[in-house]
Order: sequence, then structure tokens, then C-alpha cells
Amino acid sequence: MNKALLIIINIITGLVVTVLTIFAYGISGMAEGPQPASSMYWLLLLVVWFIGLLMQFKQSTRVIGLVITFLPIIYFFSLFIVEFYNF
Repeated sequence: MNKALLIIINIITGLVVTVLTIFAYGISGMAEGPQPASSMYWLLLLVVWFIGLLMQFKQSTRVIGLVITFLPIIYFFSLFIVEFYNF
């Protein structure tokens, strides 16, 4: 894979995951009731993205790192589809 394309993919996915994680972390505390730990689970998606990014630095784990990098984005888009399109 082209190195420039890999850098562009990582920048775009990093920005999307960071913005959506901060947004989800911010709105998760708006519910009524004491659930302070549930908002911290959103930060795990940022950690998963970062692990995928680190795996891409080694040639032997580059492909699995790219797949792991896309997992949080797939999760956010699946939440969006389920929430707003009510199949």
C-alpha cells in the first residue's frame, strides 16, 4: 500500500474517531440516573483506534492494524444507521 495513502487514511479515521468519541463522551452523561462509568466506555474506541495505528508501524501487522483502525468507525456508523433509520 502506498505510504501517503496510509497516512491520509490514518489522519481521516483519527479525526473522525476523535470527534465522534468526544461527542459521545459528552452526551452520554446527559441521561437521568447515576451512571458515571458508562461514559468512560466511549474512550475505549479511541484506544482501539490507537492500537490499530501502532500496529501499522510494523510491516507484519500492517493489514490487521488497518482493519482494527476501521473498527471504531464501523461501530459509529452502525449506531447511526440503527438509531436514525429504524429498520
